[in-house]
Amino acid sequence: MGKGMRIKLITLRFAPSLGGFDDRPLAEFVRDKDVLAVREYFFTVHDLPHIACLVTYQDAVVGSSGAASEPKTTKKKRAKRPDPTADLDESERALFAILREWRVARARKDGVPPYVILTNRELVDVIRARPQTPSALAAIEGIGPGKVERYGAKLLETLGSELTATESAS
Repeated sequence: MGKGMRIKLITLRFAPSLGGFDDRPLAEFVRDKDVLAVREYFFTVHDLPHIACLVTYQDAVVGSSGAASEPKTTKKKRAKRPDPTADLDESERALFAILREWRVARARKDGVPPYVILTNRELVDVIRARPQTPSALAAIEGIGPGKVERYGAKLLETLGSELTATESAS
């Protein structure tokens, strides 16, 4: 681990009243953190679904006043991070947008933040690798067996149908 990197495990329980997972504890925790990665693990306890989120993060930079710097969602902070889509060409950006829409819809359905399903970096890596099988998808960094099991089939289906549509249009 790099200097200043930390890890936090947060477990989210399925809330039947919400029809999904209550991600408020996770959102509250990451509010003033610089999140580097999130790995999630799905499990059940007495038939109740849970997600354990392993968050790799750094504390926000603290200024001379002792207060944390602006939240990571500000444009100033975002500009410092490399854009994972910067090297994508026009057709890859279109595919990124489609996969992002799928990710947002799935996140709403599951009641989790979109980055728990796949981060932007993982989406870009999927676009570049163009996996056609679950094992090829699992070879992408950050996509473990749990993600392949939960999202792999639909992700591969969406990716395959978009690539087929793109190839037939050219």
